[in-house]
Amino acid sequence: MAKDVLLQVENLKVYFPVRKTKVGEKQRYVHACDDLSFSVYRGETFGIVGESGCGKTTTGKALVKIVKPTSGVIRYEGKDIYRDLDRHASFAFCRKMQIIFQDPFSSLDPRFTVQKIIQEPLDIHRVGTRAERRKRVEELMQEVEMHTEQLTKFPHEFSGGQRQRIGIARALALNPELIVCDEPVSALDVAIQAQVLNLMRDLQDRHKLTYIFVSHNLSVVKHICTRIAVMYLGKFVELADKEELFKNPLHPYTVGLLNAIPVPDPTIPSLMAGIEGDVPTPIDPPPGCRFCKRCPHAMPVCEREDPQFREVAPGHFVACHKYDGH
Repeated sequence: MAKDVLLQVENLKVYFPVRKTKVGEKQRYVHACDDLSFSVYRGETFGIVGESGCGKTTTGKALVKIVKPTSGVIRYEGKDIYRDLDRHASFAFCRKMQIIFQDPFSSLDPRFTVQKIIQEPLDIHRVGTRAERRKRVEELMQEVEMHTEQLTKFPHEFSGGQRQRIGIARALALNPELIVCDEPVSALDVAIQAQVLNLMRDLQDRHKLTYIFVSHNLSVVKHICTRIAVMYLGKFVELADKEELFKNPLHPYTVGLLNAIPVPDPTIPSLMAGIEGDVPTPIDPPPGCRFCKRCPHAMPVCEREDPQFREVAPGHFVACHKYDGH
């Protein structure tokens, strides 16, 4: 049975210009996202994992039109969201895709009550009458397991976990089909993380949602995602189903990330050897594999040619010269 592709990304690039410091200096760019191609199926949770600064958040923001791509195509239900939608259609499209931000405090306006924060999307899109909007806000508070009596309070009166629940309620207000989750639990305590993740899974089942889950925590991604893409310095280096990725990691960077996961048992020998070396600069990166300076299996070809992101097994993609015949 063919899977229903909800979102299709082709050759996505997002470059940010670097401020010039000298007269006549050549313009340089930060390659935040560099030639990403992937599909997201309806109803799944697609994970994007990688260390800080690899371009995960920029990718998510480009998908919801917060950051404009330098080039590439993003199709939602077959329509290019940047070229095929006029102003009216683009406004309506915002109801289909929403985002949950990483910081549950700075993403909420401190001057607004909870009622106004959650109701604002409904007001902007003129959904129903005023009474219907207020009722919808009360329903959303109950869905994220909070009391309606708290609607008159301000963000600073809540804990981090409660503020993130408010952010989730706001993202659900317009009944979206896809939600980009930008490290939604990274700022929370471990116990609260589990509560929020379980809430998100329940909401996904209840509303038939599709998630793109951005994180640097492989343990969290393993818990909630169905497929996982590993990102390094603006590029995907590996993509596979969750079980396949954890059972049979192919790219040396993925292996290093998995070995770095702490094991809560002092009797088990530690595998946390770490990945040696520093991350190269994303400003006009040199040709070749961007991981080769830190890779224990690097070959001469790795410094000259950028490896192709290819399918080496059904549903398992990797960008490494080790698997392209070299």
